[in-house]
Amino acid sequence: MSSTWIDGLAQAIGRFTNAQLSALEVQVERGAALNADTLRRLGLATGDAVQIARKLDFLITTKGATTGRDIAIAIEAIRAGRALLQAGPEVQIVCTAPFDVGVPIRATFATTIEMIRTAKQEILVVGYLFTEGAKQVLQELASAGQARAVAVTLVGNRLTKHLGVLKSVWNHQSHRPNLLSREVDPTDALAALHAKLLVCDRCDALITSANLSSHGLHRNVEIGIRVKCAEMSSLVDFVQSMASQVS
Repeated sequence: MSSTWIDGLAQAIGRFTNAQLSALEVQVERGAALNADTLRRLGLATGDAVQIARKLDFLITTKGATTGRDIAIAIEAIRAGRALLQAGPEVQIVCTAPFDVGVPIRATFATTIEMIRTAKQEILVVGYLFTEGAKQVLQELASAGQARAVAVTLVGNRLTKHLGVLKSVWNHQSHRPNLLSREVDPTDALAALHAKLLVCDRCDALITSANLSSHGLHRNVEIGIRVKCAEMSSLVDFVQSMASQVS
C-alpha cells in the first residue's frame, strides 16, 4: 500500500472520534461505499459528510487505495496509533446548528442517540425541559431500559410539570425510569436546575446547552462537549445528591 494515500486518509478523517473510526472501519469491511450517506450515518453533518466523501473518493481513485480491505486496515492502524498517543480523556465538540457550519463536528441529536444506544448499565439524563420535541430521545431511553435492562434516571427542574410527556413514552412498561426533581426553593422561586447533561455508565458524558426539545436538538445554536473518562462518575453523584425523589 502506498504511504501517500494513507497520509491523505489520515488527514481526511483526522477529526473523527475513535467511535466514528471504529464504525467507519466496520462499514468499509462490510463493503459500504465511502460516500456522504455512509459518513452521515456516523453522525456527521451533511455538508461535512459531502466534503470528506469527496476527499476520500479522490484518494481511492487517484492515490492507489485499491480495495476496501486496504482502507479498513489503514483505518484500524490510524485508530490504534491515536489510542497510543491519547493519555487523557477523549473529548469532542458537540453542537446543534440549523445550518452547515463547515466544520466536522458532532451533532447533538446524533451524539445523544449514539450514547444511549451504546450504554450498557446506567444512563443519567439531566434536563431543564422534557418536551414532545425530544420524544425520539425519550423513546430510545425507554428502549434501553426495556430491551437491555439499562437503569435510566431522569432528573429535571420541576419535573412534575413534565410527567405527561414521560408517561406517554413509558406508559405501562415494567422498566420505568427513576425520576428525580429539583422543586421550587421556598426561599428563592427563581432558583432552578438549569443543567443539561447525559452521562452513560458513569464514564461517558455530554454536557450541553441544549434542552431536550425540538429546538434544542435540531434548530437552535447550541454548544456542548462530550468527555469520556472515569471522573465523570462524580457528575452522577453530584446531581443525585441535589435531587429529591418524586412519585
